[in-house]
Amino acid sequence: MDSKKVKLYNSISKGREDLIVIGKDVNEQRKIVVNRTRPPMQKVDCLFKTMMASRRNGDGSYEIVSRGCVQSEEELKGCKGSTIILGYNRLREEGEGTRLEGFTWVEAKGVPGVVARKIGVKGGKDFVKSLRKAFGGE
Repeated sequence: MDSKKVKLYNSISKGREDLIVIGKDVNEQRKIVVNRTRPPMQKVDCLFKTMMASRRNGDGSYEIVSRGCVQSEEELKGCKGSTIILGYNRLREEGEGTRLEGFTWVEAKGVPGVVARKIGVKGGKDFVKSLRKAFGGE
């Protein structure tokens, strides 16, 4: 949930800003963030305002749930408003590594469906590759 590290694992992100943070403990945190991205072949940034909640479970796994928030006209100046309808990630130890399970359901306004599907598949693959690279994996 560290917004300063978002560019390590999201190649199309132009940065993420924490607007509100409740709880600084790695075991449980809530925050509202604004993330700007520039999808391939797009001339305008997409802006996501998202509420995120994370917690550590009794089995040592971590869960992160994301849900889009309403964006003001001021926030949307010069970009397309897009929404994370629902996102879920779960990380847990497995053998010598970490297992990541997750999905993200996004409404990308102004992005044609065929492009959105390609970006979604490529984005998922790039996300895993970026995580592995950032944390010294394969």
